[in-house]
Amino acid sequence: LSYPAYGQPLPAFELTDPIADITIDSEALNRTALVTGVFTFCPVECSILLRRLVGVQHRIAEAGLTDETLFLPITFDPERDDEAQLRRNAETIGVDLAAGNWHYLRPESPERAKTVVQERLGIGFERTTERSRIEGYDFTHLVVTLLVNPDGVVERAYRGERIDRERVADDVSTVVEAFADR
Repeated sequence: LSYPAYGQPLPAFELTDPIADITIDSEALNRTALVTGVFTFCPVECSILLRRLVGVQHRIAEAGLTDETLFLPITFDPERDDEAQLRRNAETIGVDLAAGNWHYLRPESPERAKTVVQERLGIGFERTTERSRIEGYDFTHLVVTLLVNPDGVVERAYRGERIDRERVADDVSTVVEAFADR
């Protein structure tokens, strides 16, 4: 597995945001986007990453770039991450859903999640029952966030959940500014 690197196109996908009841087409973003794979029951990595992305969302708002930026966390656990759970997660971590730039994307099945998140985006994950940190099942997974320009080309790939909010917000601003005159 390998995720897209600098200069490579974001792989094509169409997924639904069940909260906003819209479909996002990766080939028609026309905005700077941060794309990652998560599951909201994740007690550590995803929780840290999502909270840090909320910090980026706030910094982007302060910079006046809300309308030019999308946040697209894609769940690879559609069985548990339904609309109600995604909405609870947004409230818990402080997502500004009213800003209209944060879209939890939910594949319609575990198979579709595997196709989009793992096979296309290269963000590997595996369902397991061998760990006891959460009830039922868990996932071992890679933590990668992609910064994508309005043309759908990857500008950065951030590894790990402890992304630097300031750096990511600065990188987003740089990409937005580079595409502002088009």
